[in-house]
Parts: sequence; C-alpha cells; structure tokens
Amino acid sequence: MHPVQIGPYRITGILGRGGMGVVYRATVVVSCEVPIGEEVAIKLLRDADASEGIRFTREAAYLQKLRHPNIVRVYDAGEYGGQPYIVMQLLKGRHVDALVANGRQLEQRRAAEIAVQGLDALVAAHRQGILHRDIKPGNLIIDDDGVVRLLDFGLAQLMVLESGLTATGAVVGTPSYMSPEQARGERERVGPRSDIYGMGACLYELVTGHPPHEADNPVAVLHRVVSCHLVSPRTWRPDIDRDLETILLCAMAKAPQDRYPSAEAMAEDLRRFLRGERIKIKRTALIARIFRKVWQERRGMATTGLGVFISLALVVLLVDIAITRHAPLPQTGSTPVSAGGKSAGSLDIPGGTTETTTLDNVESGATTEALSSSNQRWINAWKHESPLQGGLPEVKLKKFPGQERDMVYAALPAVTGPVRLTAWGTLGEGNIRIELLINDRDVGQGYRLRLEATGKTNRLTLAREGREILARVIPRLTRNVPLRLCLERRDLDDAIVATCEGVAPLEFLDPMPIEGLNSNAVYVAFSHQSTIYNVTLERKRGHSSVSALAPIDALRLDNKPAQAKNLYETFLLDNATSSQAREAELRIAMCDYELAKNDRNLDNHELVELVEGALERCEALASANRTDKRFVQAATFQAWLCALHVRKFPEAGDLLAALERDCPLSYLLAIAPQERVLELLRELQTRGEKLANEEIPMQAVQCFTRAEGIAIVLHRREDLRHIRHWRGDLQRSIRGDNETERLAAALEAYELIANDTRESAVERGWALLKSAETYRLMGETSQAIALYRAIIDTASYPVVLIQISRLWLGDIYAEADNSAEAFKIWQTGTETRSFPGRIMNNLQASRQTDYPAESGSYDNDIAYFNARLAALNADIPNVRSYLLDAQKRCPIRDWPSPLIQRWIERLDQSLTAPRRLPGPAIWDNGSGKDHDTAP
Repeated sequence: MHPVQIGPYRITGILGRGGMGVVYRATVVVSCEVPIGEEVAIKLLRDADASEGIRFTREAAYLQKLRHPNIVRVYDAGEYGGQPYIVMQLLKGRHVDALVANGRQLEQRRAAEIAVQGLDALVAAHRQGILHRDIKPGNLIIDDDGVVRLLDFGLAQLMVLESGLTATGAVVGTPSYMSPEQARGERERVGPRSDIYGMGACLYELVTGHPPHEADNPVAVLHRVVSCHLVSPRTWRPDIDRDLETILLCAMAKAPQDRYPSAEAMAEDLRRFLRGERIKIKRTALIARIFRKVWQERRGMATTGLGVFISLALVVLLVDIAITRHAPLPQTGSTPVSAGGKSAGSLDIPGGTTETTTLDNVESGATTEALSSSNQRWINAWKHESPLQGGLPEVKLKKFPGQERDMVYAALPAVTGPVRLTAWGTLGEGNIRIELLINDRDVGQGYRLRLEATGKTNRLTLAREGREILARVIPRLTRNVPLRLCLERRDLDDAIVATCEGVAPLEFLDPMPIEGLNSNAVYVAFSHQSTIYNVTLERKRGHSSVSALAPIDALRLDNKPAQAKNLYETFLLDNATSSQAREAELRIAMCDYELAKNDRNLDNHELVELVEGALERCEALASANRTDKRFVQAATFQAWLCALHVRKFPEAGDLLAALERDCPLSYLLAIAPQERVLELLRELQTRGEKLANEEIPMQAVQCFTRAEGIAIVLHRREDLRHIRHWRGDLQRSIRGDNETERLAAALEAYELIANDTRESAVERGWALLKSAETYRLMGETSQAIALYRAIIDTASYPVVLIQISRLWLGDIYAEADNSAEAFKIWQTGTETRSFPGRIMNNLQASRQTDYPAESGSYDNDIAYFNARLAALNADIPNVRSYLLDAQKRCPIRDWPSPLIQRWIERLDQSLTAPRRLPGPAIWDNGSGKDHDTAP
C-alpha cells in the first residue's frame, strides 16, 4: 500500500513506477527547504538491498550538485520506512517517448532541437564528472514551456571516484539504447562517449520511429547491440537529411573512438544542421571501415580460413578416392547402360516412350518431394508472388464470428497436418485487418492469426475456433511498409506459433489439437485497404504410411460419433496390441462425450452413465501412459470436459489443477464450454465458503485461489472482488508456518481491490480498511495508522466505515499503552447510533457494551472491546473471559479473530498479564521513538 505522507510531503497521487521504485506527486505541508503548498515529485526506493540504497542515495548527491536549466532539479533527500527517497522538481509536460509511440516519426528539425537540449544537459553533467549511463527517450521530458529536461540519474556514476560500486562485468542501462561497451559489461571503457551513444540512440528513434535495436527479449537486444550492424536510418525514413544521418551514424559508432569526442561537439554539429551550415564530422570511408572490421576480426577470420582450407582438402581427397574406386572401364562406341537395360539418365514415360530428363526440365512443384533432400522439413504446397487482389478471384464464404463486410477471402490449396502459411502485407490507411487461417474445418473454426490496425491501436491475436487464445498490442506499426506474417502448426508437439515481423511470437500448445481429414482448409483474408503478396504455403513432409484411424477420425469430426465409435471398437478388437490402441480408446471416450452432448434421445441416467464411463476411461489412460506427457495431457483434458459435463465439480477442479501444471489456464478455458466453466466457478466459491464455515481454512484458500484464476481469465470482476475478500480474510486468519507469506498474500488481495479504479469508492474503502488491519498483523503499525487516518479523512466514505476506522485506530494506541491518544481519537467521533459509535462512547464512559437483542455482525467487536476496556481498567481476571467470549462469537475468517488468537496466546504465556496486552506482538510507530510515545 502506498504511503499517505513522507516527511513534510503529503502524497496526492502516483506519477509512475520504475525499476527502482515509485514516483509520487506530493504537496509540501510542513515547513522545510521547499515552500509550503508547492507541488513536488518524490522518488521512493522500495524493497531494496544495501547496494541499491547506496546507488539511490548517490543519485540524490549527484543531482544536488547539478544546476542547469535542462536537468531536473533535486530539492531534498531523506529516508522513509527504512527506504531512501529524493524530492524533485515537479514538471508539467510529457516524456519524449510519448512523441514516438506507435512508430511515429518527428519532423527532423524538431528531433534535432530536442537532442541539442539533451546534449546541453550532458555537457553540464560531464563537466561535473558525472556519467548518466541510461540515456533514453523515457528519461527526457518536455515541459509546458518546451524546455527539454534530463532526469533519472539512477544509474549515474562519478567518472573517477566511485569505481567500486558497480562490479566489473555488470550490465547497466536500457538494452535498446545501451552502448556496445555497456552491453558487454566493459565498465572500464564506459565514459562520456557512452552517453553520446545513448543520445544518438534517442535521436535515431525520434527520426525513424524505431529503437536502434529490437528483438524478442533483452538478451537478444544486447546481442544485437554488440554483434549486429545498425539498421540504416534511411531504411525507415528514406527522406532523412544526409547530414543528420551522418551525425546519427557517428554518435552510434560501435567503437567509442569513432564517436564524437564530447557531447558539446555533437550538439555543435546539430546546431550547424539546424542553421543549414556544413557539419564538421565526416563519414568514415568505406575502405577504412572494411580494414578496421578485418583487423578487429582478424583472429576469427584466421581460424575460419584454416577450417575452410582443411574441409576443402578433405572433400577433394574423398572425391578422388571415389572416382578412382568406381570409375568404369572405357568401352569405345558403347553407351552406358543401367542395371535394367535402359540408358542411364532416362525415365520411363507412360505410353512406352523413353525421354532423357534433367533437373532443369522438371515442372516446378510436380516432383518436389522426389528431388528434395531426405532431411528437408518443409515442402512448398503453393506459392503466389503477385498481389492476391490481382492474382486470385475473391472467394465468397459464409459468415463467421468477427467477419467484416469489406474483407476479401482467398481459398488456398487444402493441406492436411502440420502446415506453415507465410504472407507479406502492406497496410494502407484506415482500419485494416489481415488474417491467416489454417487447419480449418469451416471458416473461422480452425487456427487464426489476426492483425488489426486502427487509428488508435494495433493488435495481434491468435484464435482457435473463433475464441481468442492470446493477444498482444503492437506499439509500433508503420503504414505502407512491407510486413511479414506467419502462422505455423508444428509437427512434433502440435504447437501453434504466430509471428509478425518485429513482435514477439504468440505460441499456443493446444491440449486438444484440431485434427481430421476435413481440417485441411487454408485461407487468407484481408481488407481492401491492404495488399497481400508473396504468399507461401508449406506442409510437413508426409510419412510413408497413413494412420489407420484417419478415416474414422474424419467421421467423428463430421459429427458422426456413433458410427466412429463402432469403427474404433472394431479397430481395437483387431489391433489390441497396436501402438494406436490407446489413441482408439481415447477417441472412444471422445465419441461418448459428443454423444452425451448431442444425442437428445438419451435420458439423464443414460447420459450420466455414458459420460462417467468416458471419464473413467480417460483417467485410466492417463494413469497408464504417464511417460508420454502430451498423451496424458490430452486424456486429462478430455476427462476434465467429462467431469464438467456431469457436474462432478470437485473432480473437475482437481483435473484442472493437474492440467495447469503444463498448460496456462487461459488456454484451457478458451476451448472449454463456457457455461460449464461458469458453473465450476460458482461451485468453487460455494465449496470454499463451506470449508471456511467448517473451519478448514487451508482447503478453503485452495478453492478460492483456483476460483480467482478462473475469474481473472473470464473477466468476472464482481466474482473476483468477492473471491479476493474471502481469500484474504482466510489467509490472514491462519497461524503457524509461513504466516508471513500468508499475510503478504492477504494484503495483496485487498490491495488489488483497493487499486482497481473500476471498483466503486466504497468498495475500495472497505478494501483499504482490511489492508490496514493486515498491516497491523504484520507489525507495520505505522502503515496501518496511515491507512486508518486516510479513511477517516475521506468525507465521501460511509459513516460506518469512518467510525470503524476510528474505533480500530484508537485500539492501536490503547494496545501501545497510549490510552490518552486512544481516548482522544474515540472522542472525536460524533455519530453514536452505529455500533462502532456506541462502543466508542462506552469505552470513554468506562462502561461495558451490551450485546444487541438479536445476534449481529458486531458481536465479536463488542466482546473484543469489552476485553480491551477490562485491560485498560486493569481488570485482569475478566480480560481472558471476554476474549474467550469474543473468540466464540467470531468466525475464523472475521476480524478481529487473528488479534483475539494472538492476545490469548500472549496471556497463556504469562501467569500475570502485564499492563500492555497487545494483539500483534510487534509495535512499530515508524519514527524510531520509544514505544510509549504516541506516533
């Protein structure tokens, strides 16, 4: 939970989160170096070890040295809750990375002006002996006056003094903008020219709309920074000014000595560019670059050359031996004859004629398999290089979910089994959609890769049978630039892999892959504003034999499960020892499941009997084939579907937990019947509440945890809130091993509700109340007090919520033997009609509170505060009796059950109860003062 106040600064909001901590918006409320009422930004380090704290403190010290209009000002520094913080000037503006979001390109002069101001900030830092080491667009901000400010010196270091704070070989910075020497961890080579590289990388993205190096993960980006050449800016922006391109290439040279000697020199060249004057830097001549590259790679090239020489020598020797051993004896006037009596190099042609053939006159695609090498994986099934709009007629198809009217559909040749479909597309203006569809039984009922580009967002989606499995928002997508899309079904594990150039792949391991002879349709669909060309359809090389089950599978997938089941059973009778016997058994279970779903002539008893038989068969198959992970997954998935269908929810929950070990929950729920999954969600909640009421909290937590995962995938927000309240209440009530972890998990559950802006203010307020209670159990009473006060100060909250917070805030002080502060808090409540108000009035009057005529939800609170009053009045004999009464009235999941348990345990440990009778064993007022002092 976020703090309410840090030192003299009251928190008013969150500005952002970074790798080291959180940046808050705050207002000065206590006299200090900054005038009262001024808004500031506070950067607070969270969950840091000592070395990170040193680095953070160092940042504050560095920034306080710097005074420059292009560097964010630091006002103050300190420590809060054991974590350091710095107070910075609050700027109203936007980060530079927002200017190039979604691949936007800035006007070249504007980009140069931004870079010049950033370089001026670097000049000032370098003159103070400070390196930034994390230059990137996100660390440049443009205020409302148009001034560019450099911020976040979190990775800064003094050039000479603090060499011991970062270990040699450590990689620090942001990969896409990191210099090669930083990426290699060569700390001794990191210097001012490394920051120049970073500023060049920023300028590169401002001009081209792309980071200098992009890859699927940070490690791959670092590899590209070190080993790959920079993509020419002209590739992304053909109209780039030659001088600006020269400045970029010089600033981002691989070798530091090839870059600008100083930030000042680069800034001066950019100013010359802006004035239209000739820049000073010259491009390195091509021959010089080649010689330098050869010299740098001299050792590797020598080794490679030696290896090539040895390989060629061995090949020549082997060929010579083969020729010598197998050369035929020369026969004058004869023609070489094959073993069959025909001339070598000829083929039999139907009709009795003989014709000599070579690879050159074989028709393309006709004998690809025969001519390809035996280890070739993919074989071209169809290829079309010209645009589909001009090369193929539109194919009219029936509608499917999500189809748009302006889409063009092209049917490609049917391909069975593993397939790979690749296409290049160019996106025009407006709303665009491109789709690749494979293994389709009907349009939209197979695997589908969809690329959607609108004016606001670009989205890549992988779907199965019309249901979305995975999706990724693409931050940058350039219009009218060729883009490669690929959808592939692998042959070994049935993984479905969707790729889009420049985007991390979407990969889905289907627990129940689409199969059958009629799942071979392939389509390409696209909107009129786009152009599709270079379409390549490839298939996996087939085996010499076809599965005997394939024709039966076709029947089953053609909605004829009864016929298919009979044929599977016949196959089993004839082939009981076949390797395909287990596959046939699993398919029989699948047929029974389909019959139960679709056969209306079955009564309920027959239906249940059929599905339960299929369930038992699947579980037996999974148990007997444990070494085959994929088969076990398929059998378990089918068993799960059967358990759902007959509403055997406890068993369905256990099967789902087993499936989740190898397959994400989102995949499983996307291909399961949604109505049954919702029933499972309800059953898990009901079962969890029942277990909680029976005081079996650990099993109840497991039920709610499983239900929470389902509710997240299904986007059931109200269910999710209900589940998280139950989970948190139970986790904080369980004592024993791993109590700290359970309390942290409970706090997380409440904070997820409190921080969800879609929830009402009242719902978030109740979650804050429970967060405060949990902080108290964790011993972090300063955090609990801050939250209670935040609730009390929020006038829009219901009166009862404010009164409950006041009641328990006072109890924290009473627990710490600060009864004066406790009574002061209880006296400030003016409302007395609610039960919290009545309890506080009775505490002030030193009067026990009576229970209502009918048992109510405040009985446990009344009993607890009767015990508290007895403790305040030193009525020790009655404290325990009131606590036992409170324990009896308080369900295990309700507050203050955990406090009551702790208090009783403390009483049991001492024959004479002390004056202070705490609930939590730890009192921390967050100030480092004596415990008896009011926070």
